[in-house]
Amino acid sequence: MKTKSLSKPMNKFLPLLITVLFALLLSACSSTQNADSDAQAADISTPVISNNGVTVEGRLNPIDSAQAHVNAAQKALDAMVLSAPFDGVVTSIDATIGQVVSAKEPILHLADFSSWVGETVDLDEIKAVKIDSGKPVTLTVDAFPGLELHGTVEWISLDYTEKSGDILYSARIRLDDSDPRLRWG
Repeated sequence: MKTKSLSKPMNKFLPLLITVLFALLLSACSSTQNADSDAQAADISTPVISNNGVTVEGRLNPIDSAQAHVNAAQKALDAMVLSAPFDGVVTSIDATIGQVVSAKEPILHLADFSSWVGETVDLDEIKAVKIDSGKPVTLTVDAFPGLELHGTVEWISLDYTEKSGDILYSARIRLDDSDPRLRWG
């Protein structure tokens, strides 16, 4: 294959020609920058024109550009929605409108009243040896004399704490029944 070299007069204009072509390419890219960023925000890809290994992203037509704006606005709105991993009732809100909060700072309390879990940190050593994980138990609530709730022991701590000379354990019990007078906390 025979290659043809540029003539001497054309060689001196080659750097200028490359500079002009590069400037035109930059101008075309910057004019599509807004449409491209909207399309990227909305996950819309722009058409690609390829010529001899040079790739230039094309412009979006007005309908696609408007759709990109709508999609970007919807994505921003979706990012503002706070969703819980379960259904529940908001029992308190610990933030105010306009307040800046950190990523790990609680802003509300959400309770699932469809199932109750009782947890105690003052199960004495005499009672602790009488129950086992997975076994049924009956709970009483100090605030409601005579109220008995049935449940199943989920776990009992293996380690104890000592308080005023007493050996105490923690235990968690999943309740099978409930009472509307119970409060969360």
